[in-house]
Amino acid sequence: MAKDIVQVEIKKIPIRVQLDGISAEEMNNLALAVENEMMLLQEEGEVDTLKQAIRAALFFATKTYVQYKRVQNQQKETDKCMDSMISRLEQSLKTLEEPHE
Repeated sequence: MAKDIVQVEIKKIPIRVQLDGISAEEMNNLALAVENEMMLLQEEGEVDTLKQAIRAALFFATKTYVQYKRVQNQQKETDKCMDSMISRLEQSLKTLEEPHE
């Protein structure tokens, strides 16, 4: 199966990238976000485009990691809630199964 490839441009540099689960529009938006982050670094005085790219990549990697950790923590909380609900349901079922006098 052929992979979809799209060409994006960051700071006037054309880059061909593979679309893995996102649309061409989303990829273009990501490229624009990277370019915008690099431009902010340039405004701060960072002239070296390689350093700009590395710092921009680190910025987005950090955002992704923080979001991943947030989702992971939410999943743990959801699991705890579900375990508590299951426990209460099991207790309720035991109460219903007990013979009544």
